[in-house]
Amino acid sequence: MTDREIYGALWEQLRQGKSAVLVSSARQRALYSLSGSAKEVTLELLGTTFGDAVLPPLETKTRSALLSQARAPQLVVQFQLAPGDTDTYVAIVYSPPARLIVCGGGHISQPLVKMAALLDFVVTVIDDRPFFANAARFPEAAEVICGPFDQALASLILTRQTYAVVVTRGHRHDAMCVRQLILANIAYLGMIGSRRRVREMREVFLAEGFANERVAALYAPIGLEINAETPAEIAVSILAEITSLKNRPSRSIAPWAGGCAADLAVVQAVTKEDQATPLAVATIVSTWGSAPRKAGAQMLIYPDGRTVGTIGGGCVEADVRRKALTVIADGCPEWYAIDMTGPVMEDEGLACGGKMLVLIERV
Repeated sequence: MTDREIYGALWEQLRQGKSAVLVSSARQRALYSLSGSAKEVTLELLGTTFGDAVLPPLETKTRSALLSQARAPQLVVQFQLAPGDTDTYVAIVYSPPARLIVCGGGHISQPLVKMAALLDFVVTVIDDRPFFANAARFPEAAEVICGPFDQALASLILTRQTYAVVVTRGHRHDAMCVRQLILANIAYLGMIGSRRRVREMREVFLAEGFANERVAALYAPIGLEINAETPAEIAVSILAEITSLKNRPSRSIAPWAGGCAADLAVVQAVTKEDQATPLAVATIVSTWGSAPRKAGAQMLIYPDGRTVGTIGGGCVEADVRRKALTVIADGCPEWYAIDMTGPVMEDEGLACGGKMLVLIERV
């Protein structure tokens, strides 16, 4: 399996809403699917360029390294296969970004989709009316589905990183969407409506046999109470409620859940580039202090200096880009320690005062 094929398998894993861990050392890589919890990690090999002899201890050490960080999960961990080993292995965890499903393409949905995209949600919009379900109306959405709500929802992969907002044009469509989503193991299900209407619909769902705890888990009326009046204000209240829930550590079924869409764009860009074009990926492996971005942030560098993603911007990122061009040319990975403390860096506009260790690899 080539490096690009491994990245292709990684992107497919993420596209299906699944997590993965990519382990690399000395120009070799292994990709594993990743699932489990803070107490147990399950790995399954998806592809590798390592030799067979390395794989058993590599899987064991990768699992141990992830478990050792589970209480305070890190997206990047380093380890050696054996005491005194001079080779450092770096395991990078990738998780699919949170996905927002918006049922209904009306006036509230437009600002909701725009703001959700800014918050790194991958957004899907569903409506059965062509005028309200098209890419021109929702340019920020990753997917716009025009069709019956029940069929559209049945076609989607729903995970614990899925958040659903029901804002259709009528009681019948709202109820249809909620019935289909309420039994799914998703992170959030919210429905718009007055308190009276919501109370009546809860009673209907209970009468239809839905479990009380499922009905009670429905966020309705939707959104935080901020006296919102305009569509944009209602969108803010909805996303504030979702973000508050998403950022509670206890809500994740796995400690590594919730990837950054900006970093996942790096993976997608690698898969789209011709294999004959050498590329470099810069990964923040560790940070100290107030660094602009945390471990796991990535940037893709092309031979012409173009980039995808960011590791913090400014002159530091420019230095990394220059070093990456050397890595592209000679193929040798490079570790780059960045110190943003002291008056010199402050003069350059880097007043954050942190430190970063960056690994630059050709892919």
